[in-house]
Amino acid sequence: MQNKNDMGVSDIGDGAVEEGIVHESFNLAKVQNSPVLFVIENNLFASHMHISLRQPSDMISRFAVANDIPYKLVDGNDVVAVSNATEELVKDIR
Repeated sequence: MQNKNDMGVSDIGDGAVEEGIVHESFNLAKVQNSPVLFVIENNLFASHMHISLRQPSDMISRFAVANDIPYKLVDGNDVVAVSNATEELVKDIR
C-alpha cells in the first residue's frame, strides 16, 4: 500500500492448512494482491495422524490452485530447488 518492495512470508506446516484462518489468508492475499509468500512444509503428519487419515489428498498445492495463487512444488530437502523456487516466486510476488 506504501509502494515499497516489501513482502510478507508465512511459513506453516500441512496441519495448519486444516484451519480456516489459513484459507481466509490465502483468499485475502489474492483478492488484495498482497505481496505474501506462503511456504508450506508438507511432512504428511499433523499432531500424530498421517495426512491420509485427515485429508482426501496429500497435495497441499491444491489450495493454491483453488485460490489462483502461483506455486512451486519442490523437495524441501533439495536446498538448490528451494532456493530457485523461492527466487522465482519472490520475483513474481514483487
